[in-house]
Amino acid sequence: IVIASYNVHNYWSSLGGFGAANAGEWDRQRTKLVAALVLMDADAFVLCELQNNDIAWVDLIDALNAAYGSTVYLGIEDNAGFGTKSAIFYKQGSLAPVTPLYSLYNSTFERAHITQGFELTSNGARFLLSSLHFHSKLCDNATGDNLDQDDGQGCYNARRRDQANALVTYWAGIRSSTGINAQLV
Repeated sequence: IVIASYNVHNYWSSLGGFGAANAGEWDRQRTKLVAALVLMDADAFVLCELQNNDIAWVDLIDALNAAYGSTVYLGIEDNAGFGTKSAIFYKQGSLAPVTPLYSLYNSTFERAHITQGFELTSNGARFLLSSLHFHSKLCDNATGDNLDQDDGQGCYNARRRDQANALVTYWAGIRSSTGINAQLV
């Protein structure tokens, strides 16, 4: 199977903010994203930086399926958090969800991290697929340990390290509770 991760760089249905400035730019952004997704032709995509609403991700998956001429992809997402979110688009002919969607969002994170258990329709093998979108290296409002330490990591490295440690513990619990040890992050 082919799995791809893709940062869609603020695919927002609300125009003029973080995403496209106007409808023409949003159309151009959608066209480019769909063309790239079709070329990758992955069995699943983990997409980051979709607007945290039910308009942006539905618009993108509808456009992707329209490019294929049928409903090839289904989507899984969680509205926890604010601003941006991640979503998983998967080919229903290749993968079937076998767990609930797990979502971790708390004061350690700026956005929810999602995990979905899948089964390959071809052979029944199971795996967990998890999103990962750490805090950026931008220095806006950085203080203390989150200031740039001149070590090549940029700002907020301490926060990213805390996020990684929290996810390692969280994912270990999911693997234990589901009995699915294979995981792709």
